[in-house]
This record gives sequence, C-alpha cells and structure tokens, in this order.
Amino acid sequence: MHSAGRIPELRSLTTFRVGGRPVRFYSPRTAGDVLKAASECRAGGIGCLVLGGGSNLLVDDEGPDAAVLSSRGFDRLEVDGERIRAGAGVSLGMIVRRAAALGLSGIEGLAGIPGSAGGAVAMNAGGAGGSMCDVVESVEFIDSDLRARSAPAAEMQFGYRSVRRDAFFVTHATLRLARSTPAAVRAATRSTVERKRSTQPVGAKSAGCMFRNPGRISAGFLIDKAGLKGFSVGDAEVSPVHANFIVNRGCATSADILALAHFVRSTVKSVFGIELDMEVKIWSRSAEGRYAEFKALERRNGSPALPEAVSPEARR
Repeated sequence: MHSAGRIPELRSLTTFRVGGRPVRFYSPRTAGDVLKAASECRAGGIGCLVLGGGSNLLVDDEGPDAAVLSSRGFDRLEVDGERIRAGAGVSLGMIVRRAAALGLSGIEGLAGIPGSAGGAVAMNAGGAGGSMCDVVESVEFIDSDLRARSAPAAEMQFGYRSVRRDAFFVTHATLRLARSTPAAVRAATRSTVERKRSTQPVGAKSAGCMFRNPGRISAGFLIDKAGLKGFSVGDAEVSPVHANFIVNRGCATSADILALAHFVRSTVKSVFGIELDMEVKIWSRSAEGRYAEFKALERRNGSPALPEAVSPEARR
C-alpha cells in the first residue's frame, strides 16, 4: 500500500499537470488500509491529504509537505436497480456512461466534469446541469477521528462546493437515479457535453473553475468584464474560452498559476469591489502556503504579485 521509494510526482496525477512529490504516498484499497495509513502518518506527526482524480487541485512544484492518500484503489462500481454504488476512485465520466447505458437518469447534467466519485462528493461538484447532492443517497467515509462511517445524504451537510467538514476520506457513494431509456439519457448527456465544449476549454490542462461564484454573480462574468481573458504569467493563461479557467499552455509552474490567480483577484477587486475566493484547492510545500503569501502581499500594498501578468497584445 505504501509506495516507499516509488513516490510519484503529482504532476502525473493532476489535471493541471503540475506538482512535485509528497512526503509519502499511499494507495489504499479498503477502509482498513485508509485507517492504517492515516494512523501511521499521525503517529509520525505527518499531515495527510486525499487525492481523487486530480481535478480542482493545484500542487506546489516542490510537492506538499504531507503524505498523500490516493482514492484510485476504490475502483468498483455496482448497480442495483436504480441505485449505483461507486467507489471513490471511479471516474465521474464512467458513472455517467454506465447510467446512460442502463437508461438511468439524473446524473447526465454532470457529464464532462473531470475527477472521481469521491472528489465529486467531497466538493459537491456541479454546474448548470445540477450538483452531486441531487443524486447522492448515502455516503461511506472515514471521519476526522479515523472512524468508518456511513450517512444518508441529508446528514452530509452539502453546500456550495462543500460537504460536512469531518468527512476526511470518502470511500463510496450510493446514487439514486430514475428509470428512463438509454436513448433519452444518452441524448441528454450528449447535449450537456456539447454545451460544455462550446463554452469551456474542454481538453485543456486546467483544474476546472478557479474561483467560486460570489453569490448569484458569475466569477467568469466578472473576470471577462475586467478584460482579463488571455492574460498570462509564463505558460499559465486565463482561458480565452471561459474566463474562470486558468489553463496550463505547456510548462506552467505552480508559482505561475498562483501569480496569475492573484493578479485576477486583485484586478476584479479593483474594478468591481468584489473579492473572489478560490475554488481550486492549493497544496503547498509550506505550512501556510504560497496562496497565503499572495494574500498577505495584497493586504500590504494591494498590488499584483510578481511576476506581472502579460496581456494577449503584449505577447504578439
């Protein structure tokens, strides 16, 4: 379970394609494995982070100063009537495809969202087509006191991109869908995917939406209206397709991405008086994290952190 001597660089396991090696790396396959790994780390005074499909995440190029527990070993998917029980490591795309093949409706609005079932539950993933909480019936998880638990959806305290705080490691989720026909579900799934391809940088190296929507206003709308589409720091760029996506055009570093995110936040605050909060999680090498350092810079002088962002015109 513990890949001693074979700790991977997390750039190979994240959708941003950045990130160095953690202190330790575990690939548990059972709840017992998770409890053993987490207990071992706590006994050694090492923090634990949970890695799902690697989306919605930015990892420091030096790697996080913690152990990482991957959920990919929880890869079983079981169907019982209108219920699907998915292991945390099953991709959301696989669940959507299986549901369509069986004519089970309810999750097609989540088509095109990257990541795993565990991560989708842990952040209540969603978009215009709905959220994960709309179809979750129950969740099995390890809590922060390292106890194996199971709870109905009503007890998971789902919120905007959030779930109950003591759910340390989601192991399985049971989804309750509705009976339809494969043709109808496939058509709805295809419609969702086509809409996303026309409005989002599907296939680009990104972590998904970078910032939370502040209330009813779209973060992407604010960033777009601030004129920031196409701005870049190194190989990190505000997507010309959707302004709430920062994409890695090739060899961006975590520092490039964070500097650009800070520039976007500072500019939106200056133009609209609205401070955007990060939706993407940051795994830093330091205890406080580089993002905290950028926020400290902003409090001191209100100016973007260096290196400065470059406009599309300046690159020509």
